[in-house]
Amino acid sequence: MKSEKWCCAATGIGGVLFIIGLSVALYSSQFTSNLYHEQMQLKESSTAYNLWIHTPIPLYFEAYLFNWTNAKEFMKNKSVVPHFEEVGPFVFKEVHDRVNLTWNDNKTLAYNQVRKWEFVPEKSVNLSVKVTNLNVIAATIARFLKVFPKRLKPIINFELNLLEDFVVTSPANNWLFEGMDDRLLTYLSIIAKILHLQKNPFPERFGWFYKRNMSATYDGRFLVETGADDIYNVGIMDRWNGVAKTKYYDGECGMVNGTSGELFPPMKTAEDDIDIFVSDICSSIKLYRTGSSEVKGIKSYTYTGDKGTLDNGQLFSRNKCFCGEECAPTGARDASRCRVAPLLFSFPHFYLADDSYRKSISGMNPNKTEHEFFIELDPVTGIPTNIKAQFQVNTLIEPISWLSMFKDLPKLYIPMFWFRERATITTDLAFKVLLIQKMPSIISGLCYGLAALGLILAFVAAFMFYRKRNKSTNEELLIPAGTDVGE
Repeated sequence: MKSEKWCCAATGIGGVLFIIGLSVALYSSQFTSNLYHEQMQLKESSTAYNLWIHTPIPLYFEAYLFNWTNAKEFMKNKSVVPHFEEVGPFVFKEVHDRVNLTWNDNKTLAYNQVRKWEFVPEKSVNLSVKVTNLNVIAATIARFLKVFPKRLKPIINFELNLLEDFVVTSPANNWLFEGMDDRLLTYLSIIAKILHLQKNPFPERFGWFYKRNMSATYDGRFLVETGADDIYNVGIMDRWNGVAKTKYYDGECGMVNGTSGELFPPMKTAEDDIDIFVSDICSSIKLYRTGSSEVKGIKSYTYTGDKGTLDNGQLFSRNKCFCGEECAPTGARDASRCRVAPLLFSFPHFYLADDSYRKSISGMNPNKTEHEFFIELDPVTGIPTNIKAQFQVNTLIEPISWLSMFKDLPKLYIPMFWFRERATITTDLAFKVLLIQKMPSIISGLCYGLAALGLILAFVAAFMFYRKRNKSTNEELLIPAGTDVGE
């Protein structure tokens, strides 16, 4: 009797397991979609948030300075072709933190970004090595003086020659983070104090990353979509410094497009290209889908910078609005309106840029393996699996007849330095990404397994119940009629 009750109970349990497993399996896609949406949108405690708020993988910053080896010869004879030699790498471990978060009712998130650089001496050239290159302060002042009132030109020419040199030799660390003393900047700072300016508009020193280490303001204020309404918008920038369109470029070129480069939405199609807003150049760049790869077991889409990425209309008319006051040859983004100084951003060694950049100087050796800009992404989560983002900073010099320092100069784009940010997903994070990728299959498999287990349990219990019943019936048939069973 007890065995019959057990069989009935087991059959019922098996049936319930079968129904639950099958029902959940049929709706598992909706369940996993909701779970994925919860974890990949930007909200406190979500997976995406935890990966975004603080750099989750080792990120390295590599800087290469250009040393102008024949600067003295050039100053004596302007027909000498300037020659540059690459010095580096200077490697720093880089960490990004998002601070000053503001969650908005319209499902957007505002924040500032703090970047911290820590020198890695065992991977680097010594920071004390001296490097000679163009005096960027002098080149910047000269650019502004092109349209100065005629009566003031002799005074300005005298002051510039007194306070500035055409080239500067300084340790690499000064060029990068520590900054170097500059007589003109000191002079301007004194004037600012005399005029009782509340805020000195001039830096005390010049360095490419001077006062950027640990700064929460330099990169600007970002406003991004959280993905709460549409997961395909997570990380997409809505505003930068309070505007959806910057004043630095005309038309579409001034629009704040894409992501900040560290959090991407999932890819809708394999053909999608991606846009990244680069605060250093106050504009977005487009990377193009060029293939696929596998990184730590994750099938990733590869996006690279090509000739269209830094074109200014010479190759593609849609990029014409990136031209500044004077349109430079293709392959370099004019950031002079954005960064005040006459700076242009290209790929390292003028890779993919117009030949004229390299022909006017020597020492440039561009190649795809070393100098290609690319990002590899997991298309399901949008998480970067491998990054090699790199730019070169160049300074424009051109002749100014009334400035003796710049008189008779040829028009040149001087390579100052190039930098690379590289990172590869860790094994632990790759495992988590693979788990997210396979979550629908895992849940579906578990549900169908539960349904199968329930079906087997119900079948076995029913079979045993039937067998027990059948055995009892056969035993009753074997007892002769009229026999007292209790005898």
